[in-house]
Amino acid sequence: YWTNKRFAPEVIESYMMALDNIKRYHDVTGFNIVGYDGGAAIATILAGKRDDILSLRTVAGNLDHRVMSQLHNVTFLDGSLNPIDFAAQVARVPQRHFIGKLDRVTPPAVFNSFVQNAGNASCMNVTLVDDADHERGWVEKWTVLKDMPLDCGNAVEPAPVQFDPSPLDGDKGKIK
Repeated sequence: YWTNKRFAPEVIESYMMALDNIKRYHDVTGFNIVGYDGGAAIATILAGKRDDILSLRTVAGNLDHRVMSQLHNVTFLDGSLNPIDFAAQVARVPQRHFIGKLDRVTPPAVFNSFVQNAGNASCMNVTLVDDADHERGWVEKWTVLKDMPLDCGNAVEPAPVQFDPSPLDGDKGKIK
């Protein structure tokens, strides 16, 4: 499964069943889901397939595995669903996507590809996180990041996504 079926329909179905079980056993009516890296792909696909997702947060998220494969010159995950194909379905779910400014694994191009396919992006918030790469810098900042607002504008047309134009390599490449 790791080779090309990480996000295969049967993998997603297992998560769907797990959420259904949680709802049933704990009398839950909705979920606020968070996903990191490939977990962000799964969380996004789930948000696109379910009507009980209250919010979505991704951290260093693989939101378009075809772009990721192209960037890293690796084989496409042909047996997997791609989160970008669910961008329009999740466009109205309150969400925030966190991208590390030093992240070379899932750079902003991955999110940009995703948001371009969303249509109305008024609920898609993005935050570039200083001093964070793909693996480091998240734990220290999570208590602040997790509480950032999930604003949904009332725009009918696609709204521009807030983007920090500062250099993506941080402070002239120096890691503090």
